[in-house]
This record gives sequence, C-alpha cells and structure tokens, in this order.
Amino acid sequence: MSKPELGILIPIRDKVSPEWAVELARIARAIRVPFKFYLNRHFRLDVARNQLVKQALEDGCRKVLFFDSDLYPFHYNGEKKEWHDYPEAVGLLWNQEYPINSGCYFTKRGTPALYTLVDKDSDKPFAPIDIKLEELWNKVLYIDATGTGFTLIESEVFKCIDPPYFEYKYDFETDKELSEDLAFFLKANEAGFKVLVEGRIILKHEATMLISWDNKAEFFKVW
Repeated sequence: MSKPELGILIPIRDKVSPEWAVELARIARAIRVPFKFYLNRHFRLDVARNQLVKQALEDGCRKVLFFDSDLYPFHYNGEKKEWHDYPEAVGLLWNQEYPINSGCYFTKRGTPALYTLVDKDSDKPFAPIDIKLEELWNKVLYIDATGTGFTLIESEVFKCIDPPYFEYKYDFETDKELSEDLAFFLKANEAGFKVLVEGRIILKHEATMLISWDNKAEFFKVW
C-alpha cells in the first residue's frame, strides 16, 4: 500500500446518514492521489481535530482535508440558479497548491462563515464578511478565517504553529467563547497564513428534522 499523500479527517459526533456515506464514497472515487481516511467518534470537536491531525502527520500526509459528517459539497450555477453535486471538489482544492483552502462554508443559520480579522487581542477577534451567494460563485477569495468543515491544509502549516492547533476557548466570567476553528485560524494568521476560498465549491449542511405533535415531519431551513 502506497504512503498516503492526503489524509481525510472525519470527526464524527454520533452517526452519519446513509446519504452522506454514499456521497463520501463518490468523492473518494474521484480523488486522484493516494489517500487515507482518519476517523474518531464522541470526542469534543477540538480534541477530535487535534487527534486526527496528529495521526495524519505521523503517517507523513502532505495535506489533510477536514470533512465534517454533516456537509455536502455542491457547485452552484448562478446564471441558471441551479445546484449540482460536486464529487470532484477535493481535487479542485488539491490543485490550488495554496497552504489553506476551503469551499464556501455556510453556517446552519444560512449565513456565510467567512471572516476577517479585526483585533487579534480581543475576545472576538473576527468579524463576518457581508457577502451574498451570487457574489461568491465561481470566484476565489482570500480571507482570514472560515469554518473548517471542508478545509484542505498543507502539513507544513502545522509545523509553523504551536499545538494544540484547535482549542475551544470559553471565559466563564465574561461568557465569551471562541470556536476551535477560529482559534486555529487566529494562530494561522499570526504565522502569516490566509485562507483561499474556492467559490466553485458551496457547502450545504444536512437538513435537520423534527416530528411534530400531529406526527408530521418538519424540516428546519439550514441553507
């Protein structure tokens, strides 16, 4: 078995849906470099990400891809207002040859998770970038931070920052928090790295469903 060049890191909170598993298989078939899956379950997200990075680096992976188990990569055609699945998304990020690349990641509230650094010494160092979907598609942006749900990172980046790379921060006195991915990007910014966001890849969250009192399925809008 050849040495993996790409580590696909999948932190799993609980279970994955059959649909996501099928999509992962389709994406894996489209990857053209030696790769290896790294999975763990039931760990806090920052702990899970650190463990997975450590395992991939020990195996000598040249790049790692975080692929969260509730995300799907799509291509959006802004002219026709159409969505298409995009199993070639990993190859597109790989070919960018930029230290940190990501698809256009949206939060479950439907807002873009694209951030600019405003004050690295404050308890809220990043501010969201106000941008619409139509302004993103087919463009390349260089930003300071994003969510790490579908982010490709060269292994050399981790040699330039101190572990733990991902660290959830919470101040009990002020009730302020900083997510593990933004804490990583804060360290990456201090080491001189930005994020290339590839507008040909738009990431959607898996839908959440509730069963109401009258036994009807209700879907949250997560896009």
